[in-house]
Amino acid sequence: MSEQDFHEILRMFDVFLALIENPCVGEEMEIANVCKTFECARFIESTIAKAYEIGKENVLENNLRNNWMNRDRSNLYKCSELRNACDKLLEIYLKDTAISTDIVDEYLKLYIQYCGSDRLNDFLRHTLINGIYTNIIVESLEQLGVSTSDMQDDALIMSWELLIGNGNEYEVSECIYKMLNDGLHLKLIHLVVNLQENSRIKKLIIRLLSNKLVQNDATVCLAFANIGKKSLLKLMEKDSELYTNFLDSIFYFARCMKHVENCWTSNCEFEYEHLVRIVQILLRGPAEISEIIYNRLQLVKTHPNGTIWHKIEKDAGW
Repeated sequence: MSEQDFHEILRMFDVFLALIENPCVGEEMEIANVCKTFECARFIESTIAKAYEIGKENVLENNLRNNWMNRDRSNLYKCSELRNACDKLLEIYLKDTAISTDIVDEYLKLYIQYCGSDRLNDFLRHTLINGIYTNIIVESLEQLGVSTSDMQDDALIMSWELLIGNGNEYEVSECIYKMLNDGLHLKLIHLVVNLQENSRIKKLIIRLLSNKLVQNDATVCLAFANIGKKSLLKLMEKDSELYTNFLDSIFYFARCMKHVENCWTSNCEFEYEHLVRIVQILLRGPAEISEIIYNRLQLVKTHPNGTIWHKIEKDAGW
């Protein structure tokens, strides 16, 4: 693939991501432009399909993600998440009440013409199943007197397990991504804490949360800081990759803090007191947890910018 070809692919991916990430784009669209948006989605599908066909999907994905990371994109998509681009766009159009029915009708005509009615039926069944099964489960649990909060969580997990069991992990990932984008980090973490270790949903949520930590997402770090001590230790002890990414992230935020008027200040919502609380919990946790952070703490204290860690260690009571 030439550099010019890749730039064209990148341009089309950027256009498509603008369509799915910015609601205003769809709401302000005119019927005359529907064909262009559908062709863009088809281009994404055909490009990814070709990459899979020749075994180059990882090459395509890495090139795209590297480019996006260089531009500080918050969402780094996998090829598997975009391979049904026409479906993804259709789902947005169907769910966004601000998009006119004329736009939806025109898109549906193009979808049926090129993708076929069988694919449309499959799409509609998979899109609606989550809401349908959730309603059925909620109604049943309500009759048993289960609390509303527990009922909603159980129904959500059941519907996700059903979707994954039918090979629709992509759809579940989309739901989790939406919850992350809506700021429901703490809810997802509480779901993870209460799930069995062998749960596929648990592993999926942890993977997506871990990816956010790799991106140094302050809201995810803050959510971990706000859960109970036992829950935090349990999560970190059970998943070494999550723990490593979590430590990398909190050490990153420590490096970014400034010493102003005898106080350590942060430029984001993850602040010094959150850092102290986390370090205190981890240092007093099980040996396999405490030894890792202790050794890392001793190392960074020797660095030229390690002053903050002397203060953290003292405030943590160590």
